[in-house]
Order: sequence, then structure tokens, then C-alpha cells
Amino acid sequence: MNWFLGLSGHESPIPIPSSFNIEPVKIRRADRTASGNKVIDIIAIKNNYKLTYEFLTVSEIAIFKTEYIRDKILSFKYPDGGVIQTVAVDFVRFPRRLQLEEPEYWTGITIELEEV
Repeated sequence: MNWFLGLSGHESPIPIPSSFNIEPVKIRRADRTASGNKVIDIIAIKNNYKLTYEFLTVSEIAIFKTEYIRDKILSFKYPDGGVIQTVAVDFVRFPRRLQLEEPEYWTGITIELEEV
């Protein structure tokens, strides 16, 4: 199954990552009552997504560069149990290393997306 990233309705196919992590994050509000008891309201549960690549070619990394520089809310589509999941995300981190060999390629790529 293909993976996609881009503006909603205009997503580009992206390479399948060598590893993929989903980290759920609880958005919550906590307060204390007059008696001192702690009350917690869970507002939402959002996911952080981390795609890791051992290496990508210059043309493959260009897709990610374009979306990172765009600095807009993106649509991320990925397979989960045979079903394509679609989430709105913010592209928050994009560390990578350029290998100066012929041909040039990128290593140690970590794409971090945060569900909005």
C-alpha cells in the first residue's frame, strides 16, 4: 500500500519508511477542587508520527523538502491493518545527513509529523 503526504487533495506518494512510530499524546486539563482532589479532563488524544529512513535519493528527499518548506497543514495517508488512515498533520521536524559521494544521497532521515 502507498503512503502519501501533501496538501489535502494534492498528496504526493512518499517512500515506505524503514520504521514508523505512532505516539499517542493526551491533551488534558488538570485542576484541584476545593477539597484538594485532582480533577483531570481529557480534551483529546492526538498522535505524533515518526517516519525513519535509512537513506533516500536526492529526488525522494525533494518531496519532503517541498512539504516542509510549504509550512501548511498537510494530509498524511498511511496503511494501518489494510485500511488507509488519513490525518491532518503539521510537519514539525526534518533532520537528515547528506552523504557527499557520487551519486549524492541522504541518510539518517527522521520525519516528525504532529496531528492537528
